[in-house]
Amino acid sequence: MRWFGRGEQIVPGGGQWVWSLLFLGSFAAAVIMTLVYPSPSGARQVGAVGMELVAALDWFAIGQPIFAQLGRSKTRPWLLIISQIVILATSSSLNPNAGYLLMPVSALVYATMPLPASLPAVAGIEGMVGILSHTLARPTVPYIVIADWFVPTFVAGSFVAVFISRLLEQQANLSKSLEELRKTQGRLSELYRQIGENNERERLAARIHETIAQQLIGIVLIARGAKDGSIDAELIEEAAQTALEAARAVIREGQLPTTTLASVADEVELLKDKLHSSGVNLIVERFPSTEFLLDASTTECMTLILREVGNNIIRHSRAHTARLDFIEEEGSLIVVVEDDGVGFDAAVTDGREHFGLELMRRRVEQVFGDFSIESNLEVGTRIQVRLPL
Repeated sequence: MRWFGRGEQIVPGGGQWVWSLLFLGSFAAAVIMTLVYPSPSGARQVGAVGMELVAALDWFAIGQPIFAQLGRSKTRPWLLIISQIVILATSSSLNPNAGYLLMPVSALVYATMPLPASLPAVAGIEGMVGILSHTLARPTVPYIVIADWFVPTFVAGSFVAVFISRLLEQQANLSKSLEELRKTQGRLSELYRQIGENNERERLAARIHETIAQQLIGIVLIARGAKDGSIDAELIEEAAQTALEAARAVIREGQLPTTTLASVADEVELLKDKLHSSGVNLIVERFPSTEFLLDASTTECMTLILREVGNNIIRHSRAHTARLDFIEEEGSLIVVVEDDGVGFDAAVTDGREHFGLELMRRRVEQVFGDFSIESNLEVGTRIQVRLPL
């Protein structure tokens, strides 16, 4: 179907054969009845048949492009309707049996005009044909016969028109819904693209903070720790090299290829040595099998969180002991880190001072995990991360 104008007019498309058969049936009935019941005048008879032939030429010359290529012209449907009405009026004035041509014209009006306008329009066309058949046509048709023929036809056509109108209304609503759906899909695609860009920026910020920034902080701490003015150039060079490798890793944007806990186990050992060198004893309560399968993003998340937690313990906690526990639950792996440090008040924490905590939370959320932290002054801090498997 294809709408014309503002969506109030419609002509069924893709069914030109239906329209052709509808007209040919009506045309055949009109010609046969005109020949079976001829007009008294030979001139009238020839004129009636001639006008019926003109109606056929008009229907296929003007109408066929309408049904074959819809929407190309807004004037063609009306041109066809008006020309058919003129031909119908002329032929009905010569022979009343030409009134059979009323059926395709009425169907076209029903399909082209909105329901409130099509019903009175068809009633007017039928009334015109009835009056012409009674007053001008030969043989004259009594009004009672006209009423017996046109009234049932009009009533039946009205029901058909209502059905067509409801059908076309449903199709219009469906088309509107599909168009709105396409627009919504376009907006969602744009939103997903923006979310992806934001997530990527956050991921890069987190990677820089957790790798390059931490190494640079280490270099600063080494420089500040030189009490006698001498600086361990070899140690600084090693830290700088590590930072450079971290920067290259960020540029490559590669993920950890390991899909087991083996790399996490290595990270735990590094964390234990790192904390021990800072005077903190790390106790590992439980650790799953290194063959425990994880996807690369979860493994990377866990590794970077352990690094950030270790840095926070060293820089802020003043702890003597830290505990690390891995708890396996159905469908998830829980990582718990506790320390006996000074703690802090989470309600009044400056977000700029504890930017790493917020990055850890976001990174866990990106892999659809849960992040929680509990801390009390002079008691210590407890961080729990639940990661889906």
